Order: sequence, then structure tokens, then C-alpha cells
Amino acid sequence: MRKTTPLILLLIVAALIGSFFYSRARNRALTEELEKLQQEITALKTSSAKTENLLAAINKRLNPPPKTTWIGIDDDPMLGKKDAPVTIIEFSEFQCPYCARFALNTFPEIRKKYIDTGKVRFVFRNYPLAFHKNAAKAAEAGACAAEQGMFWNLHDILFQHHDTLTQENLNRYGKEAGLFMDDYLFCMESGKHTVEIQKDIRDGKRAGVTGTPSFFIGVTRKDGRIKGTILRGSEPFAAFRSLIEEKLQEAASMMVS
Repeated sequence: MRKTTPLILLLIVAALIGSFFYSRARNRALTEELEKLQQEITALKTSSAKTENLLAAINKRLNPPPKTTWIGIDDDPMLGKKDAPVTIIEFSEFQCPYCARFALNTFPEIRKKYIDTGKVRFVFRNYPLAFHKNAAKAAEAGACAAEQGMFWNLHDILFQHHDTLTQENLNRYGKEAGLFMDDYLFCMESGKHTVEIQKDIRDGKRAGVTGTPSFFIGVTRKDGRIKGTILRGSEPFAAFRSLIEEKLQEAASMMVS
């Protein structure tokens, strides 16, 4: 037994030394692997940041911030209190299906929550598109109805029938709206509102209108103008509510200051 003891001790020492060097080699390999992983994580973070910046730039181009511009009114059809804190100016036309969608679905909610409660005045301005052959004549029909204080009656009926606005039907819709037909027909035949409608179109183009419907929402001023933020298309009520509430807060802060 005594003769084998040194051999056993030698084997134990050798095993310990081997284990030590194996452990060091393994730790070195693990350290190198961890360093590689850290480098890969750093590269991924850098790549992710670049991707996020690229996506943000693309989103900014596709969804630019709402444009704000000065725009006024004259004797355009209006709903609500003249001194309501917020004004909405709509550029629209009666043959446009998106305008009809707004008029029949979203507008009643705006009217109930904001116009009828004295918070918003709503102004309608004409912007008949050239490729809608009945739009210009329908705009004249609306102006003739406004002469009799019946614009909004006809407004609703025309949008309900936005795809059937022939001259014959415009006459029928005028009667349905309760207009005095002799005056209405004479007004329509005279073309007396053509200049006014063309002015609406010019004002709309200057303000940045490129299609219908387009809305300018801003704080009401005494001179009749607003610095309006533009909202394009037939947006849902939530989009209008968000912008209207923002302008109501702006109006309130202006009164305090």
C-alpha cells in the first residue's frame, strides 16, 4: 500500500492540474462567447435604432402634421352660434360620396354634441369638383335654397341622393325641401350664384384644399377668420372630437390670458 500511495497522489495532482487548465480554457471560451453575444446585441440595438429612425421618417412623410392656415367666411350657410368658441369651415360638394358619408354619419354627431350646445359654429363652403358633372349645379341649388333660409333642409336631401343629382331631380328635391318653387327655379336658371361659388373654389385652393371634403377647425375670431387646422376626408367622429376639444381648450386659454 505504501508503494502505491505516491502514484495515487501523483494521479490526483495531475487530475487537479488538468481540471484547472480545462476550467480556465472553458472560462476563456465562455468569455469569448459572451463577448461575441454582447457585440451581436450591440449591433442589433444599433440596427433597431436605425430601423426605428427610418420608420419614423417614412411615417412623417406619409402622415405629415396637420396644416394650419388662415381662412375666412362671408355669407356662407352657417349653423350654430356666431360667437361659438370654435369654428369649422367645410369645403364640400353634393355629388361627392365621401362628403355624403360625412354629412349623413359624422355630421349629426358633431351637430348634437358641439353645434347645438353652442360650442361650435359650422360653415359650409362650395368646392364642386370638375369631374362631377352635376356638382356645380347642385351647388347653385344649395345657394338658391339659402336665399330662402332653407339651405340645411336641402343639404340633407341632396346628400341622401348624391348619386342622382340631375336637373330634374334637383327641382324635385327643392320641392321636397319645402322651397318656394317659383323663386327656386328662377334662381337656378339665372346662374346668379356662379361667381360666389367660384370664389369659394379659389379661397379653398389658396387654403390648401385638394379634394372633398376638407375641413378647417380653429378658434373663432371677431373678424370672421380662423387659423384653421385642416382635416381631410370623411374622418370618423373621434378625429373631429379630438381636434375640436383641442381648439376649445385653446379658446379657453385665450380668454383667461
